[in-house]
Amino acid sequence: MSIRTPLWAVTLRGLALFSIAAASLFWSEAAAAGQQRSETAPPVENLVAKGRLQDGVVACDACHRANGEGDAGSAFSNLTGLTKEYLAKQLRDFQSGTRESRVMQVVAQNLSAAEIEALSSHYASLPPLPLSTNIPEAPQSGIALAEAGEAGRGLPPCVSCHSAKAIASDNKIPVLHGQQPLYLRNQLLGWQDGSRKNDPGSEMAKIAKKLSPAEIDAVSIYFARLPKTAP
Repeated sequence: MSIRTPLWAVTLRGLALFSIAAASLFWSEAAAAGQQRSETAPPVENLVAKGRLQDGVVACDACHRANGEGDAGSAFSNLTGLTKEYLAKQLRDFQSGTRESRVMQVVAQNLSAAEIEALSSHYASLPPLPLSTNIPEAPQSGIALAEAGEAGRGLPPCVSCHSAKAIASDNKIPVLHGQQPLYLRNQLLGWQDGSRKNDPGSEMAKIAKKLSPAEIDAVSIYFARLPKTAP
């Protein structure tokens, strides 16, 4: 005696198979779209000028300006004169959470690898810009620390790593010349209190912890006043 399958069971089984097939198609298309997005960057000008607000990607221009010089009053960095490799590393660090920023982490986490490369190339290609704001004379202490360091305190000269010669041998070192002074100050304070920690070997943290607030201000002004040059 055979047992007949009820009609409702046949119907449910058919719906289940249809749902599985539909779901498989959906995720296959989604995966393909994600792969395409990761491999193909949209025109970089769109991200720079308009962003992609539905993903939390604000326009780069909003903070760093169309010419890349940043904003002194808001401590937004001058992106001109930096290498593609340095810029890409910082975006990847924001993306992974290695470097913290409430704004930049959201932006970077919604960028594909291709978009990071495109944005880094874009800003690295911009002509170096001097700061448009008036900057006071650098205190003597800033000049001395930047150019000679202080061996007795274990402070190497800043230019031993941040000179053009040093950067030529390691393109992940940032150019500090012509950088926004408030941005430089905030980064040194971040190294000092541990809120920034994405440097190789924690070298910047070791140095920053030995600086007084006045020395941090003096070194920041020293580098901000230097002419911006291409790496």
